[in-house]
Amino acid sequence: FNILGPLTNPSGAPNTLMGVFHPDLVGIQARVMQRLGANHVLVVHGLDGMDEVSLGSGTLVAELKDDQITEYEIHPEDFGLAMVGSRNLRVEDADESRRTLLGALDNEPGPACEIVVFNAGVALYTANLADSIEDGIVRAREIIASGAARAKLDEFVQYTRRFGAA
Repeated sequence: FNILGPLTNPSGAPNTLMGVFHPDLVGIQARVMQRLGANHVLVVHGLDGMDEVSLGSGTLVAELKDDQITEYEIHPEDFGLAMVGSRNLRVEDADESRRTLLGALDNEPGPACEIVVFNAGVALYTANLADSIEDGIVRAREIIASGAARAKLDEFVQYTRRFGAA
């Protein structure tokens, strides 16, 4: 499912940020997305093993844009972010995970907020809502600082609770 799931997204999203668990899949997944007719895709693999953009190492990227695939590597320092090992992001249980996520969306300084900003910035670029990853990171910081990201999460939680009550 980790390989086929993102490729068979029923929404048919033309722009996708996709993390993969193995570096060999970065280019492969980008080529598959190209054949499926996607518009703008970034397939990423953190060299520390994360299946997302990483603060703890470089991140391999295959970018599909204008029907061309470019492969490159990005590093947190390239965007003014501190390099932080993944052990600083580990949580012990669901409650700690919830507190960490809410802290990041409440703009509490630290590695959790930084990795959210980094990944959100790349996602905004992938969605063509920012002209570059750098611009996406600036925009992600602004959205989090304004409280809009936390408000959207709260709205989503309220929406989904309606289904649990049914």
